[in-house]
Amino acid sequence: MLAWAGCGGEAGSAPGAPADAPSVSAAPLETWEGLLDGLELRELARVQGAVALACTLEGLPLVATERGTLECSGREPLTVPGAGPILQVLDRGTRLAVRRAERLHEWDPSAGRWTRGAHTVGPLTLLPDGRLADHAQQQLRVHEGGQPRALFTCGDAAAVVVEVSGRVHGVRITQDGALTIRTGVWGLPLPAEPGAIAAQGARAVLYRSAALDDPLHALDGSLLVVAPGQRGLAAWLSVPLGASRAWSATPLWSGGPPLLDLAEGPDGEVLVLAADGRVLRLAAAGLEPLPPLTPEAAGPDGDPLGPALEALASPSAPARGRALAHLLDSGPAGLAALREATAHARPAAAARPLWTLASQGPERASFVEQLLYRSEPTLRGAATAALVAAGAASPAALLTACSDEQAWIRALSAPAVPSLGWPGGAAALEALLERWDPEDPLESEAVVRAAAAAEALDPEGWSDQTQADDQREARLLRVLRGG
Repeated sequence: MLAWAGCGGEAGSAPGAPADAPSVSAAPLETWEGLLDGLELRELARVQGAVALACTLEGLPLVATERGTLECSGREPLTVPGAGPILQVLDRGTRLAVRRAERLHEWDPSAGRWTRGAHTVGPLTLLPDGRLADHAQQQLRVHEGGQPRALFTCGDAAAVVVEVSGRVHGVRITQDGALTIRTGVWGLPLPAEPGAIAAQGARAVLYRSAALDDPLHALDGSLLVVAPGQRGLAAWLSVPLGASRAWSATPLWSGGPPLLDLAEGPDGEVLVLAADGRVLRLAAAGLEPLPPLTPEAAGPDGDPLGPALEALASPSAPARGRALAHLLDSGPAGLAALREATAHARPAAAARPLWTLASQGPERASFVEQLLYRSEPTLRGAATAALVAAGAASPAALLTACSDEQAWIRALSAPAVPSLGWPGGAAALEALLERWDPEDPLESEAVVRAAAAAEALDPEGWSDQTQADDQREARLLRVLRGG
């Protein structure tokens, strides 16, 4: 039986068992045009009938085939239950999720068996808290208790990426086949893209470099996107545009066979699956694979949590998922270590556990609330998004977020304003109105929705309050009328 990122050996072996580092071809490929200076492509594997790709914790390609199997170097193929084509493979860190036809199947390495999951309609998105969401009827949905629950509108997005910061990116394909990316925030509909068509099959990953001195750190935060039939790969770089972002593409290479899929590796590399079955490793020139991460193992100095804390900062989502699970399973010592790491790590790494902690009761949610006062916007945004997504934001925390100097954090907090009821929602809405920029489309939509919802909670109470403050009433009317 096959072991994947959760296990280094055969299925049923202890998590974290060592595995060989991936072997790479002796020389970089030079057959594709325009490879960006400082990058190299190396062939890791070639699999006949390959259709989808994931990456193990050891940096090994895990390839789904048209035969309905998962294949990984040095291991027996694993047959996926069900019938129909395999459309997607996602590693959650503790489980492997496979979308086959319109059914989700999950491989549990600790039990060595498959479990049958929810009926899925569209592409899967891995959320920052480890849950899976699918696209159906233009909504991003999670399945809870066997029933789908809509999170927000994603429209005709061919792929959706949710950052730990709470920003949401929708990849769309236009009628002429061009790619576009629009950015919103958690809880609000993704901005529309005129001319976009309903399309599936796109794959997108958010690139995170391994360290500040990584040669590819300039690409940190970029989106790498593959669309059906696409030849070559580009990094989509963003610049702030009010509460949203504007995107432009920088080609990494051109030519070669069409690409099918992407997967993030544990060392700051990206694995790319081509239509001819080749799996390529895209990395900084000369970057060799690091020793495999083993979050559950003790460190060289005997520290039982050291490797987990190291893995928590990995660019790989499966590595972070396993590390977080191990720390949370390690009792008070694990939670204390997690809090310490969150206080001192790079903001992008420190933000990753917040989505899980916010949903684990008032004590852990209060720790997340403390990060609303940190100087780094990434941490404040992640804390706000985590609390709003979990429905765990206290009135004081929400009021703080509604007063943040960053427009995108204020927009993140706006959907939760109605949850405060009356009169708490009035104070939060007033904080939004104080800083609101009517020229910012995304923030304006957030404020309009919050204002309309607050007014609907208690129209008479709101009317009494606004009559006492002509200036506030004028601002509210301007918002509700779209002026």
